[in-house]
Amino acid sequence: VGDVEIGGKLDLNDGSNRVFAGTSAGASNTGTFSNGFGYQALENNTGIASNGFSYRALNDNTGAYSNGFGWAALYDNSGANSNGFGGAALYNNSGYDSNGFGYYALFQNTGTRSNGVGNYALYDNSGDESNGFGNAALENNTGTKANGFGYQAMRNNSGANSNGLGNSALFYNSGAISNGLGNSALFSNTGNFANAFGFEAMYN
Repeated sequence: VGDVEIGGKLDLNDGSNRVFAGTSAGASNTGTFSNGFGYQALENNTGIASNGFSYRALNDNTGAYSNGFGWAALYDNSGANSNGFGGAALYNNSGYDSNGFGYYALFQNTGTRSNGVGNYALYDNSGDESNGFGNAALENNTGTKANGFGYQAMRNNSGANSNGLGNSALFYNSGAISNGLGNSALFSNTGNFANAFGFEAMYN
């Protein structure tokens, strides 16, 4: 088999405004206006206007208007209007309007309108409207409107409306409306309205 060259447009349609390329891609798919490229991409997908690119991307997805790029991205996703970029990004995610960038970003996330950038960012997060930037930032976070910047920033945090900037800042924090700037700032903090700046500031 030689190369195939097409001069002009290629109009493909399976009858329901869908295009699939790859072994089992789109198998049992019922989501219209959806496209899958890769092995089992969008297999068993029911989310309309969704797109998956790579091995098992959007497999078992039910979230409409969602897009997955990377190995198993948005696999078993049910959060509408969500996007995952990276291996297993938004895998088993149910938080709508959420976005994950990085390996396992927003894995098993249930927090709506949340965003994670970095490996394991917002992994198993349940805090709505939260954002994590950095490896494991906001991992296991339950605090709403929480923002973490840095390696493990606000990991296991439960304090709402809190912000952490720095390696392990606000790690295990439970104090609401608290802010930490610096390595391990407010680590294991429990006090509300707490602010700490510097290495291990207000640690425990």
